[in-house]
Amino acid sequence: MAYSNHIKEEAFGIFCAKPVHDYVAAEMKVRYPEECASITRHTIAGWVKKYNWEARKDVIVRRTRERLDAKRISTRAELINDMWELEIELIEDARNLRAKSKEGAVNSAIALSNHILELKGEKNAVKGINGNELEKVISVIFEVLAADEKVANYLMQHQDIILLKIQEKLDAE
Repeated sequence: MAYSNHIKEEAFGIFCAKPVHDYVAAEMKVRYPEECASITRHTIAGWVKKYNWEARKDVIVRRTRERLDAKRISTRAELINDMWELEIELIEDARNLRAKSKEGAVNSAIALSNHILELKGEKNAVKGINGNELEKVISVIFEVLAADEKVANYLMQHQDIILLKIQEKLDAE
């Protein structure tokens, strides 16, 4: 019996999902009981050979994987970029927060940095703040403290000593 191209394409689609000749024939009989009542596994095997379904399926799988890989790479790059922007905004916004919220802002910045490094595939994500972030955080802390008149005078007089002690503490850890 001659089968239409539509029937053959449907059989190919089933074959792609499960390349078992008996299964394809049985599924075609269920989907198209009138047109495929006499379809057999041998018919399917003949189509697989005649139309080179194995190679065709391999091409489709390869192209699909390539598209998915490209999409993943693109999505990952967009996510990393969005996270960098979020981290920058978070650090900039930290200047306007009250001192009580600074720790949360710093922890969020650290978490974002770690996540960005993980997304980029770097194995050793930072456990703490990197140098640039540390400078930004210290700058924010000094700005907040300098806003208080009593603290500002003390801070201005002892800024070098405070920074030295912070550096010594960081070096010790």
